[in-house]
Amino acid sequence: MKKLVTENPKGMIEHMHNFVFVKGKEVYVRVGEAEISLVEYIRKMDKELYGIEHDEEYCNAIDFGEYMDEDRFTCGMYLALVGFAEVRNYLKEYEDKLGEATIEGITENVARNCVAWDTSKDKTEGLLPEVYLSDRYLYKQLTGEEYNFSEVCKKYHIEY
Repeated sequence: MKKLVTENPKGMIEHMHNFVFVKGKEVYVRVGEAEISLVEYIRKMDKELYGIEHDEEYCNAIDFGEYMDEDRFTCGMYLALVGFAEVRNYLKEYEDKLGEATIEGITENVARNCVAWDTSKDKTEGLLPEVYLSDRYLYKQLTGEEYNFSEVCKKYHIEY
């Protein structure tokens, strides 16, 4: 499965998915080839769009958010980008844990679980019946085929 999170986005779609990111404890924005803190980016936008200059002493990432509760575009953008950066961070953690899983690998694992149930002499050991039934359903969703014990064994070279 191709990861969405990358530190070196190539092309518009990857750039869109990785436009904002967390570095240290601060949110950054990728603008062209540059990386700029979200606080600096919004300060710049507020000055250009509204003529607002924020006090230097309140322009750290922790205090700056307190000023983003007004009804202007940059405030809404700030909140949305902070939220997106947090979601991207959670997705990165998930993708890192998932590793290089592929649909084919997941499908084979589901198929092996179904075969393990079918060949188990003592059905109280191993998978529970509801897991077996949901695995059969998932197998059909992944492959477009009904689960068939002998066909799956042939397809995935499973000896029983």
